[in-house]
Amino acid sequence: MSIRKKTRAGEDANQHPDAQSKGQTPSPYFRASDAIPHTGVYRVFHAEHRVSHEVILKAGENFPRCEKCQNDVHFELLKGVSDIETDRDFIYVYEIPHPRRDGNGKIVA
Repeated sequence: MSIRKKTRAGEDANQHPDAQSKGQTPSPYFRASDAIPHTGVYRVFHAEHRVSHEVILKAGENFPRCEKCQNDVHFELLKGVSDIETDRDFIYVYEIPHPRRDGNGKIVA
């Protein structure tokens, strides 16, 4: 489910900021290197090498390019989230942890 936020001027904040100024039909998609307008969950669409997937991206940074398809990738905001910097339950994961097992092969917490 996609959310739609309105700016004060009534513009759709989920749409690419350049579209309206160029007289184009606004698009809900963002390209690699565009500024990320809202922290949230984005769907990533790649050229052809993999199916779409979801990522969490932070406002104020730029949309990343893909290692394989480079700039031929685009993003769609699915759900805005609160400020993750102040959310004590949000953690950055730099490596996916695997469950630990005891001597009998049981998973331990």
